[in-house]
Amino acid sequence: MLTTEATTLAVDGVGVQFEGVIALEGVSLCLQRGEIVGLIGPNGAGKTTLMNVFSGFQRPRSGRVLLRGGDVTRIGPARLARQGVARTFQGARVFPRLTVLENVTVGALGVGVGPRAARREAWRLLDLFGLAERADQLAGGLPHGGERLLGIARALASRPDFLLLDEPAAGMNASEGEELVRRIVQIRDQTGCGVLVVEHDMHLIMALSERIHVLDYGKTLAEGDRDVVRADPAVIRAYFGDEEVPDRAAG
Repeated sequence: MLTTEATTLAVDGVGVQFEGVIALEGVSLCLQRGEIVGLIGPNGAGKTTLMNVFSGFQRPRSGRVLLRGGDVTRIGPARLARQGVARTFQGARVFPRLTVLENVTVGALGVGVGPRAARREAWRLLDLFGLAERADQLAGGLPHGGERLLGIARALASRPDFLLLDEPAAGMNASEGEELVRRIVQIRDQTGCGVLVVEHDMHLIMALSERIHVLDYGKTLAEGDRDVVRADPAVIRAYFGDEEVPDRAAG
């Protein structure tokens, strides 16, 4: 049964169609504050669509979105952000003509934080992500990995209870990915926010996630702790082909 406690963000039986094509069908997923959940599946499984439903960018045709037990299905992304739901996108979506500091400051201003407090929060987050030395640089000049980190910092500037990360490690090398895992765990530990991560890097997702939800053709294929999901024959066939994830991915 779906949990609708005051510390959860959840979707309950959501369905989405695009011109007759079923993108999601009857999907339920609950994210608790303080946990890190991985959302995986083959290309076209519906992962980004589900992230869009969670964050108000896509209204489901059926089912509900629940925040702290209340129905927020018809609430848009700006209002959801003010209520504690932040997300990043597959593309970093930085403001290239603003400085790195201004990009993060905007994230705080957008949810009603005052200018001075927003700037202080921006500096704190730049320190956390190792971007303080680039504070006065135009964001458009950052390397790809820096843009990804900046996008996460800007999302965190809104002080979310729930952080949704859509392929945060895209374009990063192995060492950058390992550092990203460390930072995401640090974020969870320091803020207590719940983190939902969509990622194709299976070593990263297995190292990071305490629980994993698998989509396939818009439906839930499996869910549970990482060791159970990794050993599920249906997941191996749908996502990994005939090969199991190497043991070192358990991290």
